[in-house]
Amino acid sequence: MKQLKKGTRLLGAVVLLSLVGGLSACNDHGDNSDGSTGGTSGGTTGTSSGGTTGGTTGGTTGSTSGGTTGSTTGTSTGGTTGGTTGGTTGGTTGSTTGGTTTLSACQKQFNPDSIADPTDDCTPVYDFYCPNTTTGTPLLNDPSISACDGVATDDTGTVTASGVTTSFAKLAPTDASKSKTLWVALPGTGETGVTMANRFRFAELAKARNVTVVAPTGPGLLKSWGDNLLDLDTSLAQRSALIDALIAQLQGSSTTAPFSTVIIVGASGGAVMALEYTCAHPGAVDALMVVAAPISPAQIAACVSAATVSGAKTAATAAGLHVATLQVQGTSDVIAPYNAGLLGLFAGVPTVFTDLYTGNGCQAANIATAAMTDPSPLISGIDLQWVKPCSGRGSALVTIDGGGHEWPGYNGPISSLSVNVFGAVATGFYTTLQGYDFLVYLGAGS
Repeated sequence: MKQLKKGTRLLGAVVLLSLVGGLSACNDHGDNSDGSTGGTSGGTTGTSSGGTTGGTTGGTTGSTSGGTTGSTTGTSTGGTTGGTTGGTTGGTTGSTTGGTTTLSACQKQFNPDSIADPTDDCTPVYDFYCPNTTTGTPLLNDPSISACDGVATDDTGTVTASGVTTSFAKLAPTDASKSKTLWVALPGTGETGVTMANRFRFAELAKARNVTVVAPTGPGLLKSWGDNLLDLDTSLAQRSALIDALIAQLQGSSTTAPFSTVIIVGASGGAVMALEYTCAHPGAVDALMVVAAPISPAQIAACVSAATVSGAKTAATAAGLHVATLQVQGTSDVIAPYNAGLLGLFAGVPTVFTDLYTGNGCQAANIATAAMTDPSPLISGIDLQWVKPCSGRGSALVTIDGGGHEWPGYNGPISSLSVNVFGAVATGFYTTLQGYDFLVYLGAGS
């Protein structure tokens, strides 16, 4: 088992070293601190219009199916392309009437059951709640959290545990009494919590869903939550202790009752850490989302075993995990391969999905499916599978067909590109907002 784990780490390190000149295997989306490590990736949402000619003429209603979120002025003639002002990206819809975007029921609250409803529209809408203020620079981390009316931000927080200190970014609704959910987000290697908060659009989550978001930067020289050969200055135990301390610190500083729901999410190496932490603390975590996660067979096996023991459940009940889970993964991800492969260094996404829904007491016979589209010509579709709560919590998998090592819906400084060093990017699934709604649907708040 130790040899397998070492082999997994080595392969991941070698792949990324060859891709971006020294970047570690747990890098998320390449926007790394101080320009020291390469790659600008991460689901750059771009301005691919996906039906951009929709056309508001003189302010008449015309439906713009390309992403006119925000203020289509009503004076454009000949059609808006990809959302005139403040509108972002391919696939975003909503009928515009005199410059006001009207959201469908599924756009207000994502529900996978509504995807097949011809009277509803589940196409994501970006920048509806907060303006698109991303002004970052490729290869560099953002200096501060972007402002959004109705969202209080703090990028000066720190947490210390087991001799290790790291910083974190925090976003919350200005009326803190409304927030009952804590969203702990672990970035990939080299990416700070501030950068993750901006480029993964966490302000929209805080405002639209009254969620308190905290994004801690990975500890150590490489700012890594991942477990890889290049990250030798912190151990798994130290990283787990940091998350323990962070949650306790946030719960203790809450101006109201402690958060009733704790959700842990992660990207790339941060996703692996999110999985490992959740499985070791199934009673303390309500939901888990992993995106572009390079999970090894040993890691998922340890997860299932730890959850069964820690949850005080027997194999017969098959409900030791009791955590709503969501995986988001591209089929063309070369860093976190979708399938296990011949070497067996990666568990494979379908296997992890099976282990997670089985851990929640669900069965394959109850899996539901749906399909969404993506405006990128490099993405052939988005497939969703989910099992409704069986023992109170369910599991889901969102597969980006042709997608790379990305967080779909990412908003970086070069968002117009449909492909980058980490592969094709997708905007047809809003990982932050729709991912949160999906977890709630799967029982995260119950």
